[in-house]
Amino acid sequence: MLSFQNQSGEHLKGIFLFPGRIREQERRNREEALEFLRHMGIEDKAHALVEDLSYGQQKMVSAACCLASGADLLLLDEPVAGINPEIIDKILAIIKRLPEEGKTVVLIEHNIDAVMQVCDKVVFMDEGRKIVEGDPESVRNNPAVLEAYLE
Repeated sequence: MLSFQNQSGEHLKGIFLFPGRIREQERRNREEALEFLRHMGIEDKAHALVEDLSYGQQKMVSAACCLASGADLLLLDEPVAGINPEIIDKILAIIKRLPEEGKTVVLIEHNIDAVMQVCDKVVFMDEGRKIVEGDPESVRNNPAVLEAYLE
C-alpha cells in the first residue's frame, strides 16, 4: 500500500497484510513452483541459477513457466531444437501428457521424428506455404513433403 511513512496508509498496511498471511502465500507459491519443476523432472534444480543449467534444462524451466501460467493453449516453438536426446525424450513425454491435462498444444518443430511422436494432426509448410495437412503418417508419406524434405 502506498503512503508516506507514519501516515494512515502505513498503519493500515499492518491490518491488511498480516505477516502470517504473507508467509502462508509465499509457502503456497514455493510448493506450486516445486510441483511444476517436479512435473518437468527437474525438481533437483530448484535452487540452481538458470544460467548454470544446461540448455535443455533451461528449456524445461521455460516449459514449467508456460505450464504455471495456467494457459489452456500452449504454443511451443522448437522445444527440442539444440538439446541432447535424453532431454528430448523427457520433453516429448511431457508434451504427450499435456492433452490429457486439458491443454491444447501447437508445436512448431523441424525435428520430424519429434513431430511424429507427439502430434495427432500435422500441417507441413514449406517457405511459408501450407503443403499438406493430415495425420502424421499420411503427411510423412506425402510426395510433396518427401520432395520438399529431400531438396
